[in-house]
Amino acid sequence: MNPNPYLAAVRRSWVYAVVAIVVGTLAGLVLSLAATPLYSSTATLYFSSGFSASATDLNQGSSYTQAQMLSFAELATSPTVLAPVIDSLGLDTTPRALAGSIDATTPQDTVVLEITASSGDATAAAQLANAVADSLSTQAEKLAPATTGKSKPLTVSVVGAATVSAVPSSPDVARNVLAGLVVGLIAAILIVVLRQ
Repeated sequence: MNPNPYLAAVRRSWVYAVVAIVVGTLAGLVLSLAATPLYSSTATLYFSSGFSASATDLNQGSSYTQAQMLSFAELATSPTVLAPVIDSLGLDTTPRALAGSIDATTPQDTVVLEITASSGDATAAAQLANAVADSLSTQAEKLAPATTGKSKPLTVSVVGAATVSAVPSSPDVARNVLAGLVVGLIAAILIVVLRQ
């Protein structure tokens, strides 16, 4: 007795669908394992104004500092900040190339700046983040507008030094495997629908 051709076609469709899911999942895993691990470390800076002769001055200084935080984030990846970092760490690169390894972010309405450095070496990432934080502190204070009083117009403090990370920030194996699974699942659905 010959098998029902329709049922045989349905079985083949589901076999292809399962294969697509498995291949997608394995592809995500293999790509993750083949990728070079990248480590990230973050240093945190706190910016405070020296305009504190009165409550009004303090409030105005705080508002001014908050308004400048995005500028300080841009300054973190500028040659003015990165050139001294290259010299201090003895790096064989340019400020433009090094800027691609640095990410400076500031939470909205705060005077906190987070500098994250990425590298294939965990220790190098931490050293880089700390060096950028130190250089930015120096340059930001230099560029702050001068005051007539004795107080410094701007003070930048490192409130969280970057530490060596034991876990790579990328590749994210779980995310990549899940993405491969989703792609495989979509392919499986298309195979079943088209073959039907």
